[in-house]
Amino acid sequence: MSHCARPECQTAAKSSCSGCGREEYCGSYCQKLDWKAHKSICSILKKLPNKQQSFYEAAQIVEEILESNNARVLEHLLSYADYQFGKAVAGRDYRERPDGQRIDNWDVDLIIFLQIRSKIIDIYTLTLAHSPIVRDDKMFPHLKRALHILSPWMATIDSDVNNQLIAFEETNELLLTSSTIEGNMALVAMHRKQFDLAEGHCHRRLAHSRKLNVEEKIKTTSILEALKTYVDLREYQGDFSGAVTFAEEAYNVCVDVYDLVHPQVQQAAGLLISSLIKQGDVFNAERYADQTYANLKDIKNGIDQEGEDVAKGAFNLADVYFDKNVILR
Repeated sequence: MSHCARPECQTAAKSSCSGCGREEYCGSYCQKLDWKAHKSICSILKKLPNKQQSFYEAAQIVEEILESNNARVLEHLLSYADYQFGKAVAGRDYRERPDGQRIDNWDVDLIIFLQIRSKIIDIYTLTLAHSPIVRDDKMFPHLKRALHILSPWMATIDSDVNNQLIAFEETNELLLTSSTIEGNMALVAMHRKQFDLAEGHCHRRLAHSRKLNVEEKIKTTSILEALKTYVDLREYQGDFSGAVTFAEEAYNVCVDVYDLVHPQVQQAAGLLISSLIKQGDVFNAERYADQTYANLKDIKNGIDQEGEDVAKGAFNLADVYFDKNVILR
């Protein structure tokens, strides 16, 4: 039984919108209250018929509706796709539609379902109107399902000890996608204080980032983000020494690839300085802040002295001095 489409209501639905036929309401009162929000998507939902279509017709509709940035629309797109593309056949690499047509799991799971869920996750991640708890609750089922979709493919990659599959572009895409989803799952687990679960997600995120066989800068960005997630976890646990260890690794990873004034090095330096301050190691925080600011102020490095990068360096240094004064008091 479906629930009323008005987000604030959890009552069982009794009737559907006469326009799109997809959103259902408990009664006219909720339907009127929700009209402003529903009006903007009603015409889009009309494009999702409740009848079986050919694979190619359905795929074209998915591609068109996937352009939407409305999570409510994309939730309906998921149910439409689930109806259109049939059920997975146990032990087989295909799905079977009611008309007997067989579709490769890769085409459905990864190209269609994973794209839709990833888009929904991105929207919820950037929706500031929701509290962290509400945002996590909305994201979690999609994150969990996305990992379930990825699991058979990632098991194959993880068992590939000789990296024979890494040459494939699709494999790198899967590693990048998995790394991002594992990172989001880690953050949800942290917010819920499920630190053992978060540890597993952090471990897999970093492992998949390190296994990438892509341009060095793309790999470095992925590893940096994975290490930042580890820093967050250690700080949530109150292990500030452990946070510094991962922050130092993040800084060294970036320094190995970029020059000292590159934005990613500055970002990693800020992460390390912040971790050192939280650990209470103001001496080393000041050392890194001084070094970072000196690099930015060196005119030989060609940095705009009125620009944002120098301002961030100055802010990091001021932050250290502020904390140092607090500690000395």
